[in-house]
Amino acid sequence: MDLPLDTAMLIACLLGFGAGLMRGFSGFGTGMLLAPVYAVLFGPAATIIMINVMDIAVSAQLIPRAMRQVQWKFILPLVTATATAVPFGAYILMTADRDVLARVIAGLVIVFVVILASGWRYNAPKSTGPTIGIGLFAGTLSTSIGVSGPPVLLYILSGRDPVAVSRANIIAFFAVTNFLTLGIMWANGLMDMSAVVRGVMATPGFMLGAWLGARAFDPNREKLYRHVALLVLLCVGLYGVLR
Repeated sequence: MDLPLDTAMLIACLLGFGAGLMRGFSGFGTGMLLAPVYAVLFGPAATIIMINVMDIAVSAQLIPRAMRQVQWKFILPLVTATATAVPFGAYILMTADRDVLARVIAGLVIVFVVILASGWRYNAPKSTGPTIGIGLFAGTLSTSIGVSGPPVLLYILSGRDPVAVSRANIIAFFAVTNFLTLGIMWANGLMDMSAVVRGVMATPGFMLGAWLGARAFDPNREKLYRHVALLVLLCVGLYGVLR
């Protein structure tokens, strides 16, 4: 889609604010909301850079309050497995067709929304094997389509931990993997400075939305947040596929 840069950036900033709200009150949703639209506006590679640049700023906002509730014995193996698979995702990004990849991004968002909405849960224990498997899958997605969150979300949210603990684990996971993803992209020559600049430009609205969302977070209203988030993500995914 050929839009003037100022129009494209206006759309990017408005979506960034909405994604910040979702990220602040739920701890997730950034990539799933932004990736289908950003991939159309700027291309898959630029999308991954922009989302990670924006998310690093918000992670710095959210991680101090989450630190006390993070289950690091669970998060560290998950992050290690994710880092192992990130280079493979970068290879897919370098070799796949741009338009096909953009539609795959949107299609996977729809699939993950349907799974989340169905109420399906992973009920088996979160042992080392499944944790590593989820991490490898997330790492591949992180640098190929920029949407690493859904498999991790399904895995974390299916447990019996309190909402606040699950949210803290999700925040910690993204705080670490944002840096890993950008580092691997830089090492593979995929770091586009114009995309970094766009990400920085969209960050203030994103951070404002995240701050407002974090202040609005109420564990007792988690179901409402979830339903609203899933509806928005479904609409964005359908846009990416049907455009």
